[in-house]
Amino acid sequence: MSNLYPDESISVDKCWERLHANTLGRLILTDGQHVDVLPVLYAVASQDDKQEIYIRTTRGNKFSSVVVSRRVAFEIDETLE
Repeated sequence: MSNLYPDESISVDKCWERLHANTLGRLILTDGQHVDVLPVLYAVASQDDKQEIYIRTTRGNKFSSVVVSRRVAFEIDETLE
């Protein structure tokens, strides 16, 4: 089985390119003891050389923990043909 994405670094520009090309991701939150993985829809907005990721999800206790969590990760799901 071949590895579609070998472990390697990508440039910042390539990262933003992949973020712009997709809309489905996961927000991973931890408080040091528990890990929550939240599927999210997201969009990227660009203005004056500044890019921001906007996340759409439902309100609730898990999402509100983003405010208090100091460890957050975000990853995207890329659609392959």
